[in-house]
Amino acid sequence: MTVFLEPWFLWFMSALVLLFGELFVTRFILCFFACGCIAVSWGLVLFEIAPCLQWLLFVVVSAAGLVFARKFVCKLMSGP
Repeated sequence: MTVFLEPWFLWFMSALVLLFGELFVTRFILCFFACGCIAVSWGLVLFEIAPCLQWLLFVVVSAAGLVFARKFVCKLMSGP
């Protein structure tokens, strides 16, 4: 199987697309979804994860980032 069809590579490329999209969106949201993609990508590199658990990990990491870090990061980016 070629590396371009490996699930970890697809998750990683999705993260890159989301990070690129963040350049055009000023609300600082897409980077948390990119972090979820990167978490799943690393999970697949280290372990064999079923597709349903991949999506669960993506949702949990992305939601945790949105809930816990977004206020802090937005306040940090807005300045004093």
